[in-house]
Amino acid sequence: MARVGGAAPYVPDWGTHSFHDLRHSWATLALRAGVSPKIVSERLGHASVGFTLDVYAHAVPGWQAEAAATVADLTFGQPAAAR
Repeated sequence: MARVGGAAPYVPDWGTHSFHDLRHSWATLALRAGVSPKIVSERLGHASVGFTLDVYAHAVPGWQAEAAATVADLTFGQPAAAR
């Protein structure tokens, strides 16, 4: 790295954590927070959303139950919890 004004560049101390760990944590937190998988995929530079979902689908275990409840609501006209 080039020095700016004679000072050494700032390098964060991540301890035993790598940049990849930080990247993986960001993706996991973003998906859990409800960020669209398409956006997460684009931010990570993945070639497809399918790849992102293959890697990170485990991070949001509630997706299965949420999807089932949503379709049940649309099908039967009432929230699944109310049945």
